Amino acid sequence: MMIRILLLTLMALLVGCQYGLPMVDSPHDVYPGEVVLVGKVVLDPPLQEGEQNVSWGSQENLINLFTSDREVMIDPNNVRYGHYQKAIKAPLGASFFTIAPFDKGQISGATIFLEDMEQIYFPGGLQFSVTAEDQAVYLGTIRYRRNDFYEITAIDVLDEYTQARKEFAEKFGDGMTLRKGLLKPVAP
Repeated sequence: MMIRILLLTLMALLVGCQYGLPMVDSPHDVYPGEVVLVGKVVLDPPLQEGEQNVSWGSQENLINLFTSDREVMIDPNNVRYGHYQKAIKAPLGASFFTIAPFDKGQISGATIFLEDMEQIYFPGGLQFSVTAEDQAVYLGTIRYRRNDFYEITAIDVLDEYTQARKEFAEKFGDGMTLRKGLLKPVAP
């Protein structure tokens, strides 16, 4: 009996530790009225083997894109647990498919864990919007150019819609439409 209580407590704690927007893989994962966001994030140059050393696998080759419904940039010295609740946990170099958290929003910053307690910060400032008619919106490929010291030298949004549409059709079939709505810089 005691073991059962401990196992249930542990499961509850583990579920509470999960964060981020839900990833979706099929039309069955999408409820009526929800909109799928599709995109990709790449680093240029990419992380090399051994550059990332985290003891838990859930952060390996992953970037946390913080989303917000307000025009706010996240202070890299003040990233909090709440920021991770609306984060897109995007695999580096691969497409992500997640549910839109807002009708209008922005990528307000991002982090990658290099080690268990060391993360690097990436700027945001890219906005997106969805309409009432949208089923899915392609945001583009965010390319963060960096130097050897992890300083971002440029941010580009690449249009790889044709490839993304093929991947989207493989996962979601022909019953959903993917609209191109590339991320745009937040107006100063």
